[in-house]
Amino acid sequence: MKPGDRMTFTLMPDATVVMRVKNKSITDLAGTLYRKGRKPVPVEKLSR
Repeated sequence: MKPGDRMTFTLMPDATVVMRVKNKSITDLAGTLYRKGRKPVPVEKLSR
């Protein structure tokens, strides 16, 4: 966590508060699911 990072707070059913730092943009996540040799999955199959 550093100055300028955005944070979210979530109140859980057991009264626990979960704090998350939002310091990544969606573009930082590009390619994180890639694995060498894995075949692409058609969009139609993702919703099953």
